[in-house]
Amino acid sequence: MLDGGRGDRNAGMGFDLPYNLLRKVCVSTVFYAVGYNLFDKQIYWNINKLRRHIKYVIRQPNMIFSVRNDGSLARLQEALGHDADGIVEVPDPGMYVPTTDREHPEMLQGYDNILIQIAGDNQFSRVSAGFWLHVPVFGKKILERRQIK
Repeated sequence: MLDGGRGDRNAGMGFDLPYNLLRKVCVSTVFYAVGYNLFDKQIYWNINKLRRHIKYVIRQPNMIFSVRNDGSLARLQEALGHDADGIVEVPDPGMYVPTTDREHPEMLQGYDNILIQIAGDNQFSRVSAGFWLHVPVFGKKILERRQIK
């Protein structure tokens, strides 16, 4: 996940490998289905470092930089221009990877399980801060309505 606000001082992305170390990587490396998500009025502070890293990766014969097909490529093309040439677009693994039924030991057998997943990156840009105060209340109300054991 590319995220302009957390520990991305070296690379401009969450995989914060300093450039001098990136240049020492000899093994085949795939940056797979990376997302580039900015919210309204969010400023991407390390775009030049991100540009440098992407340009390096896409020039290497043993490296691939791919983004998921959720609009990330278009956003990177807008931000980086021709420096985004060579980025590969792939299906979003969160949406298009087939699954098979299996046991889920984390689920309580004999109970209705309620799972809430809210992406943790930029959480206050995704939803208002007041939302987080109400999450426990939501859970309690759901349980009351469902008359859960």
